[in-house]
Amino acid sequence: GTLQINASTYAIQYVKASPADTAVATLSSTIEQYYQKNDSIWFPARLNIDIGFKKFFISNMPVLMTGTTIIDSIKINPEITQKDFDGVAVDLLPDAAEHDSAFWQEHRLDTMSEKEIQSYKYIDSLGHHFHLDEKVQLINALQDGNLQLPFVSIELYRLLKYDKPENVRAGFGLETNNTLSRHFVVGAWIGYGLKDSLWKRGGFAELKLLPQKNITLSFTNSSDYEENGGYHFFQEGYFGSAINARNYSISNYDFVKRNEVDFTARLRKYVNVQLSAFNANKQITNQYLFNDGTDISLDQFEMSGVQCSIRFSYKERVVESFNHYYWINEGYPTIWLQYCRGINGFWNGQFDYNKITARFQYYFQTKRLGIANFTIDAGWIDANLPSSELFAGRSSYAPLGLNSPYSFQTMRSNEFMNSEFASLFWLQDLQRSFFRIGKFQPNIQLATNVSWGILNHPEAHQQSTFTDMHKMYTESGLVANNIIAKKIGGVVRFGAGASLFYRYGSYHLPHEADNFSFKLSWSYNFN
Repeated sequence: GTLQINASTYAIQYVKASPADTAVATLSSTIEQYYQKNDSIWFPARLNIDIGFKKFFISNMPVLMTGTTIIDSIKINPEITQKDFDGVAVDLLPDAAEHDSAFWQEHRLDTMSEKEIQSYKYIDSLGHHFHLDEKVQLINALQDGNLQLPFVSIELYRLLKYDKPENVRAGFGLETNNTLSRHFVVGAWIGYGLKDSLWKRGGFAELKLLPQKNITLSFTNSSDYEENGGYHFFQEGYFGSAINARNYSISNYDFVKRNEVDFTARLRKYVNVQLSAFNANKQITNQYLFNDGTDISLDQFEMSGVQCSIRFSYKERVVESFNHYYWINEGYPTIWLQYCRGINGFWNGQFDYNKITARFQYYFQTKRLGIANFTIDAGWIDANLPSSELFAGRSSYAPLGLNSPYSFQTMRSNEFMNSEFASLFWLQDLQRSFFRIGKFQPNIQLATNVSWGILNHPEAHQQSTFTDMHKMYTESGLVANNIIAKKIGGVVRFGAGASLFYRYGSYHLPHEADNFSFKLSWSYNFN
């Protein structure tokens, strides 16, 4: 790129930049920024961006998109407060595409030439002919697993599912969308397991009190399988992120009838909060029994209480696109903290306990070795509880399976259970520039995962096979993403890769082949 500095004041006057490596990119981009002196302050005055697609849905059809932002009415250091900002960096107004030409003639600083007018008409006609709106809608649906129809959306992820207790589940789910109302969402789903011959079902209602502040109130009711000892974090993933790819490898489930009320809000721009009240009737599905020192051993438990979940990501940007809000990390750590208070007698609850779960996640660019990514999980419980409410090892083992981030690829389901634990997931992404032969440019990553934990009152857990991790669990692996990559419509690149992990240290298994796990991976991006 190019950077121009003003000779008299040493201020940035002009910037132009574009990506250096575009050999396998689906798109190219160039940004241009002009600055002008306003009183004694240099300030951005004009921003240009060019985005080019080599193929845009249609074979051999290159498309160049040009955008211009002109900044006027500049005021230096005006009287503003934090209350003047809702935390959303980019927000598309619902009626943005519905204004007529008179509106744009009033607000547009420049005028369109006859050639530009005819170009817009031609592009619109191509869109109708090749059904571009429907294709964009499909891509949008893949972002959250919903296929949007008039008034309702089909929950695609409900149609077919695989797990150990059900083998295959066939199901169907519907929820309302923005074409019906922007102020509420109501949904319901049903599924049937071919192996266990049981129906699962659920429903929810969500009131969007203030969407730009993420202020919602929701009610959920479900009867479904949940991992015995599983834990998760508020806003930890998104559809297609592969975090839930480990579900197919879990064999130790409870059948849970859950009722929950959740209130969410974004506070002070970078803090997202969820307050919950819940009741969960958990039925053990194996031979496990819990005995807290009495003469009665239980395989069914009533867990009720309240929970506060906090997610903090400093200088995080929130961008609205296609009716979805996305969180963009700006290179600072993200912290999750959850406190759960189980209350005996509240909503039929049987146990009093305090439970704390935390996560610290940080990635940063190194000088020579790409991006270093560190994730630390930790948890603590102060009471003697059934395994349903403890911390299972975050396993995802399969001799041949799918790579799931923030999990132990060689750890078996129900192998470990802990009252206190701490885990470290380290991933060194060497990026595509590490290895390249022509357009063959796999993304090489190195991984090491470590975990420690202890189980209090092991005598209370009868007919169980799990132990704790007080000797430290360790594994390492090599990941190669985008071994095979395919551009779809010239816009999205889907990639397939593979990884190999090895288990060693105190929990190394006697049969050497059992210490290896071979995984497949997938990815998609828009560059």
